[in-house]
Amino acid sequence: MRLTELFPDPGRVAPLLRAASATDDVDGFAAACAGAPLREGLSRSIGEAARAFAERAGIDPGEAGGGVFGGQQPYVDYYPAVLAKLDAVEACGGFWAFADFAAVRSDPWMARTWIPSAGAAEGVVRLGFYSTRAHAGKDLRFVPPPDDAALRHVEATLRQTMREAGWPRSRARVSALMEDYRQARRRALNAAEFNSIWSARVFRRLGYRVPFVSESEWLARDDVLPSIAETLGLFIEGNDAVIDAVSEAMRFPGVSFTAKPRGHVPIAVAAPGTGIRQRARFERRGGEAVLVAGDETFRGDLAAILRSLRGRWSLDVFSPIFLFRLGVTGVVTGRGSMRYTLVLGRVMEALTGSALPPNLLCGCRSEPSGPLVEAVRRARGGLPGALADYEPTLVARLLTTDERAIREEIAASWRDGVVA
Repeated sequence: MRLTELFPDPGRVAPLLRAASATDDVDGFAAACAGAPLREGLSRSIGEAARAFAERAGIDPGEAGGGVFGGQQPYVDYYPAVLAKLDAVEACGGFWAFADFAAVRSDPWMARTWIPSAGAAEGVVRLGFYSTRAHAGKDLRFVPPPDDAALRHVEATLRQTMREAGWPRSRARVSALMEDYRQARRRALNAAEFNSIWSARVFRRLGYRVPFVSESEWLARDDVLPSIAETLGLFIEGNDAVIDAVSEAMRFPGVSFTAKPRGHVPIAVAAPGTGIRQRARFERRGGEAVLVAGDETFRGDLAAILRSLRGRWSLDVFSPIFLFRLGVTGVVTGRGSMRYTLVLGRVMEALTGSALPPNLLCGCRSEPSGPLVEAVRRARGGLPGALADYEPTLVARLLTTDERAIREEIAASWRDGVVA
């Protein structure tokens, strides 16, 4: 994917592109990241976090990579652009972090998916794993994993859909998919772990060898937390400069970002008991800076505060700045996140006087295709409106396509024929 697809007139946002080190040159990005080796302490930290996650997920820990970062909220299914980012991270040498702290209702893919169905009224069938209404606003770590009844319903719906499509050899494919979901159900204590474990197991089946980490657990490690606290301190000390940098960047065309009020700090805290994710802010009281989240107020050393909130705090949209200050050498960015990364480049300049490290745009978009789409087309004599913009999801592909072929399709989708 090219930057001109997001910004048709890149000259108008050129200052932001420079500050964000944004590029669509895969070879140049990989070379720049390879020339900035990962810090020894950070490499060890990532390795240990990956081994801990792998043991919980029942997978191998993967192969040690470089400092290229890719990450995503863990979903119960994925559209092609997410797999494209994962493919690019592996191609450039890096690791993948599951941002396992988002609010469950902030993105529908965390809780449900939908696939083409020849027998469904709208031509699609929706698969729900969690009740978004019951858990609206909750940090994924405070949502229970789907129960056995939910998984049985998903399996029955998939088997019915495949029968209606008349697709051969579907029984084994449905069984393999459901075994990964059930393994995740047995191993997970919450929805964050369920989604992450299922994702990691399927990604391994597709042949990806990158290390996987739980972002919330990795950032809370004793060898990482001091850097996180230090960067948080910069946001507090330079708050006016941060807010001004955001406001200035938002004046450029094509930038997608939400304005931040004075006092905004880039962490959220899940409320005790409910798990509702709450934005934090800082206030000055008698010359003292205090953190406030909901009804809670926190004073004192920032690292100590974060330690006391283990399992409840998380970073927000500014997280790439924290990662770069940790020593991450580059980031693979999708279509949506590239738009706000341009703002983060200006914030990084305001805080540190330097640009972000290399920032690769990686994305793709697929047309409605595949056996399940064609089954609907045959049954209806065309595609219903619900499938007009449908991109074949990972689950739909796993039900009908060999894993190697899926991997090849993903690689081709973002490389545009260019081998990194």
